[in-house]
Amino acid sequence: MKALVTGGTGFIGRRLTAELLRRGNHVRCLLRRPRRVPDGVEVVHGDVMDDRALQRALDGTDVVYHLAGATLVRHPLYYKRVNGGGTRLLAEACARQPNPPVVVYLSSLAVAGPSPSGHPRTEDDLPRPVSHYGRSKLAGERALQAVAPRVPVSVLRAPGVFGPGDANLLKLMKAARMGLLVVPRQGNEQLSWIYVDDLVEALLVAAQRGRRLESAGTAGIYFVALEQTASLIEAAQLAGTLQDRPAVRVVYAPPLLCLFGGHVIDLWNTLTGQARLMNRDKIREGLAGSWTCRADRAREELGHVCQISLIEGLRRSIDWYRQRGWL
Repeated sequence: MKALVTGGTGFIGRRLTAELLRRGNHVRCLLRRPRRVPDGVEVVHGDVMDDRALQRALDGTDVVYHLAGATLVRHPLYYKRVNGGGTRLLAEACARQPNPPVVVYLSSLAVAGPSPSGHPRTEDDLPRPVSHYGRSKLAGERALQAVAPRVPVSVLRAPGVFGPGDANLLKLMKAARMGLLVVPRQGNEQLSWIYVDDLVEALLVAAQRGRRLESAGTAGIYFVALEQTASLIEAAQLAGTLQDRPAVRVVYAPPLLCLFGGHVIDLWNTLTGQARLMNRDKIREGLAGSWTCRADRAREELGHVCQISLIEGLRRSIDWYRQRGWL
């Protein structure tokens, strides 16, 4: 099998690329700045905004795992340009191939929007994104749906992905170790989670036997997540206990203060040309309420069930960070 991975040097992409190689696949990565590439990976220089690079990368490819996307941005318009526009260019390039590859698109729960308390989102719910990021990932889904008659596409919507090497998780681990967590007023709202290796397995299974997108409807779209949900506070308490810090003090930040802080961060990003993990878009998502989903369709159609619980995933991550002196 010849596989193309976009975003192959990212947190999830590194794990996917390593697993594809372990299973004996020929792996090609489309990269702007090749670095930390495992031995055996073929590199095509460029990105999803470069049509010529896309044509080179797609030549002879059997399956495309489209993980590349904007998560850290200097301005919200980058979300639309990369996640929406870049995915459209990839979709059109795939459609021009003599034998279009199977495409597995890593989307996000942010597409669906927050879930009312006690009512996790399902694939059949009308998408209600509340952020620029969520709207851009929805635009990516629709771009792929537009070529669905010609290109076999499956979409995975992931919630909070955690595991070794994740910068967001490291921040949570450090906060738990210090015994102090700052959260928005809605800090007790429930969240869905998935360990990175379970997500990688879902991507591989979707390529093999997932239903494909149709011109209309929700066939071929899958939520993948642990059945267990946990708030940010509950996750921090678990991480604290695993680090012999069972009592984590929680400080609630008023929503208006959070939004003002996000505005300041966005302004600073624009002035300095830098991008940070936290911005006004992410704060808007954090203030929106619970973010939960049901993974029934993935279990029934793909046979996919998450194997790593939240506490086991946190334990593995802590061990990984400690081995590297990050904790």
